[in-house]
Amino acid sequence: MSASVTHRVRMSRAVGAGTPTESTVGAVLAAAARRAAARGDAADAARLRADLVGPPLPPALLHVWGWWLELHAARGSGLAGPAPLTHAAVRAWADTTGRAALGRPTPGEVRALFWVEVAWREAVAEGPGAASPPARA
Repeated sequence: MSASVTHRVRMSRAVGAGTPTESTVGAVLAAAARRAAARGDAADAARLRADLVGPPLPPALLHVWGWWLELHAARGSGLAGPAPLTHAAVRAWADTTGRAALGRPTPGEVRALFWVEVAWREAVAEGPGAASPPARA
């Protein structure tokens, strides 16, 4: 799952910030794939499309990824950047969304949420776009 998170962060990174052609890495790759296909270079187009897709998220953890995206969208930030995910935030989110009443997330799912958080923080520390939200699954 770490490779999937890293890929999604990389695809959402901004390129050309502050220019009329500001975009994301994913949008640039998609445009390059379209250009390769238009010029008849099927191999290059296929390689670029494969780069866009990246490693899949494990099907058993897709719901955890969706939950993490919900938590990520609601996180605060400070001078040091996005606030870290906390157990209190997870509990409040579970209570607010009604998941706690259903026994969700389980302790294993909470561990998976924090594992995604660590993978995301490591991925954004690698380069620009540190506060960029990851792409949806």
